[in-house]
Amino acid sequence: MLRRTTRQALLALGLAAAAVLATGSPPAEAAARPVVISAVEGRDAAQGHNVLIVYGTRLTLVKTWTLVRADDTPVDGATVSIKSNAVVVLALPDGITAGTYKLRLSTKKPPVIDVPVVLSLLAAPLETIELAQLSVAAQSDLADADTLHGEAPAAFHDASKLVSTNDGVVFTGTPGLGAIPAKGAGTRMMWYPTKGAFRAGQVSIAQWDAVNIGDFSTAMGRDTTASGAQATAMGNTTTASGSSTSSASA
Repeated sequence: MLRRTTRQALLALGLAAAAVLATGSPPAEAAARPVVISAVEGRDAAQGHNVLIVYGTRLTLVKTWTLVRADDTPVDGATVSIKSNAVVVLALPDGITAGTYKLRLSTKKPPVIDVPVVLSLLAAPLETIELAQLSVAAQSDLADADTLHGEAPAAFHDASKLVSTNDGVVFTGTPGLGAIPAKGAGTRMMWYPTKGAFRAGQVSIAQWDAVNIGDFSTAMGRDTTASGAQATAMGNTTTASGSSTSSASA
């Protein structure tokens, strides 16, 4: 039985992201790259060790998974126990301590991907699921999830019901790095780390394509455009094109 802790319950928003990014096509520049949505700390009670559950897409492209400390030294004994396109479970060694780590993903081609991970190693579980059920899902429903730009598999929707947290969630990124997660018309919630921008609602054309997204901008509602840097657009068919401007419908 797999137990997931409260402090690292990123799964709720990670799985929600998989459901809301159900439009558009993956950008060509990101088509051959693995993408990590969330890394969730947990515990395999049956085996008696802590685990790290990684949710994403194209994860089978990763050749090696290495957990490294803040000083860049690898953690011995961290091994992959389940691997599919959309779910990877990494068994953590006995004696590992709480702290900040990096999960290093290596593929055939550079660059190496480092995912920040904070392990709290709390004993109290938030929710429980059968590890065997996760294994079956990983090898069947989720194994078909070559991309999250399409109807999210049922396993994502089912698993999302298992997690609730009072501790909040956080997604991080690096300005200037990474492709836009979705483009074109559709209904979605989207965090775009490359420009430090956030979008939520619905667009009918390309208002939320990268070319129309200002650095550190926010747009919410229907057909809103915030193309200016630090701009904010809210409501219905509003546009904020100037730097640090805001626009809202009545």
